[in-house]
Amino acid sequence: MRKCRVAAVAAVLALMFSAAGCRYQQSKSAWQEVLNRCGAGEALAGGVFFGPSDQVGPGALWRRTDTGGYNLRWTLLEARGAGGAALPLQAGTESACKEGSFTLERMFPSLLLTTPLLPLNDDLEADLDKVDKVTVRVQGWAVDRLAEGAYGGMLAALPADAVLRKDFGREAIMAQVSGLRVKGFAVSLEFAPADAAALKQKRKDLSIRRGNRGASFIAKWVKPTVLELAAERDVYVFGRLSLVTAFSPQLKLDAPAVINVFAPEYEDPRLPAAGEK
Repeated sequence: MRKCRVAAVAAVLALMFSAAGCRYQQSKSAWQEVLNRCGAGEALAGGVFFGPSDQVGPGALWRRTDTGGYNLRWTLLEARGAGGAALPLQAGTESACKEGSFTLERMFPSLLLTTPLLPLNDDLEADLDKVDKVTVRVQGWAVDRLAEGAYGGMLAALPADAVLRKDFGREAIMAQVSGLRVKGFAVSLEFAPADAAALKQKRKDLSIRRGNRGASFIAKWVKPTVLELAAERDVYVFGRLSLVTAFSPQLKLDAPAVINVFAPEYEDPRLPAAGEK
């Protein structure tokens, strides 16, 4: 009987990961369509998709897992420390989106709002996806890069007992060296009158607030049946990682790796607290 229960649990977990992997690929495809419409298609070559976030960009740190995947280790805020200076970046030249506003056919809007790092809850996704029309607005985009020399100097200046510094001696750490930044992103959801009324009754505030783990979106009803969710800040959605091959006395990185962070089968993107193994 115990073996049956174990087998049943394993089957359920396999199904969950399969569904999560499908969702990840759908979200990635949705963002690829948006960025292709903006003229950013070439910038996506070899990019790692991690969903919209304003705290996972150049300078964020990832780690290899025992199963061969990659999990987020330190966000931008955690890497620089509370009250620390901003991480050294080389801001890319901003390009205007070729289509500043466009409609996406047969699109679930939650695919553009969720991130594998901190997914939306299923109930909210279901509410948002009862939509008749999805319109996307993007002001522009750029590829920002990590200023590796200054970044290495910042890391070398850390106290010897700093948890972040110790991480480099015990784990295979990946530094994010670039990120595709999206400026002025917003998505408008047009509902049938009855669905809009039901949603207003059910949820007084539809804003999505993720703290320091992902992008936050401010919600407002711009028309009786049209809900707009606008990114609070610029967001990163794609990037490249490089293995930190040496830390002291000078930071050294491998050539940027073309990696699917969550592996082809998808790995549960749990977020270890800063300093955990």
